Amino acid sequence: MPAYRRFLLTFLAFWAGLTLLVGGITYVVDPYGINWRFVRKGFNLNKAMYQKGVRLTKAYYLPVFRPHALLAGTSRAEYGLCPENPLLDPWRPVYNVAITAGNMYEVRRYIEHAVQNADVRLIVLGLDLVSFGTMSNSPDFDERRLGRTPFFMKIRECYLSWNAVKGVIRTIKRNRRYPDEITITREGWRTPYKTDRDIAEGRTTLRLEFEKSELDYFRFSYYRFRLSPERFEDLQAVIDLCRRRGIRLLAFISPAHARQWEVLHRSGAWPQWEEWKRRLVRMLPVWDFSGFNSVTVHDRYYLESSHYRKEAGDLVLARLLGADAAVPADFGVLLTPGNIEAHLARIRRDRERWAAAHPEDVADIARLQREVEAERTRSGPGGGVEEEDDG
Repeated sequence: MPAYRRFLLTFLAFWAGLTLLVGGITYVVDPYGINWRFVRKGFNLNKAMYQKGVRLTKAYYLPVFRPHALLAGTSRAEYGLCPENPLLDPWRPVYNVAITAGNMYEVRRYIEHAVQNADVRLIVLGLDLVSFGTMSNSPDFDERRLGRTPFFMKIRECYLSWNAVKGVIRTIKRNRRYPDEITITREGWRTPYKTDRDIAEGRTTLRLEFEKSELDYFRFSYYRFRLSPERFEDLQAVIDLCRRRGIRLLAFISPAHARQWEVLHRSGAWPQWEEWKRRLVRMLPVWDFSGFNSVTVHDRYYLESSHYRKEAGDLVLARLLGADAAVPADFGVLLTPGNIEAHLARIRRDRERWAAAHPEDVADIARLQREVEAERTRSGPGGGVEEEDDG
């Protein structure tokens, strides 16, 4: 055999072996949470790449998991709706397909992706104002992952990319340091473990988490907020899909903390919020858990003022699924065209009462607003980049 051919074969064999080795290691460690085949506590239970790769993970794992029920929406639903809730037993398996900072188009496409790859019978859909705004798709949203999963693209992204290799190292390190931590479950639920650990270890406080979130909403999410007609079309596409397929659709407005609605009020986006609800009730029945009620005024139900915990999410599911004997009477109102105006007026009155009873919270939020306004003044007329979060 000529020397050049021997060299070429050796070179190809080396790279083939290296590819198999790297692919095998990343497959076993599974840093994105794509296969869950070799899960070991202290080794790879905590999927270190999930937070940065949520859209990748859920696109590729959905066809493997093949759920009968979906919990969908933005990161509020991602944290708040737990697939392990026993009320969901008639529809198992259940998957939380909610995505961080997703606009309604992204939410729609992941629902369509799930329906195309599984026998979906129930969708619980959390609706949030900002996902109906003008924010663009996330940079890590890729249409090519959706529909019929592209095999070679999946292998490259999940097992052979540089990010996957770095993810192996991060996953092993994180699991050694925090063997009991799990930030994402096999069913797609994003847990509060890291936030709770940081609070317990003194790296932050619940009030600081509230303020950080509220500053972001003042800076970005509610700044110059405007509704996008295209996002309502995306919701209509989900409604039409459910009607065609005979899928039960339960839609609700998320129960963010009372402070969140004060931030929204002071930012000037309250009229848009009310108009958004008016448009929603013309499209479908929707439960409203927002506003000022016996859940949203209590810190214990929240990670910060935007994201509610499983304990609040369990109450939402109980109300939606008719097992609401233990749900506070004022938590959840089924909106219709006939009651929407009275409901909006009641929330306005509730806000006035809440503000009068919580002057320290109101003053705190006013201080945060002044901080953001001072930042914009210092940065000049071009200050205040229009980025949006996932509320």
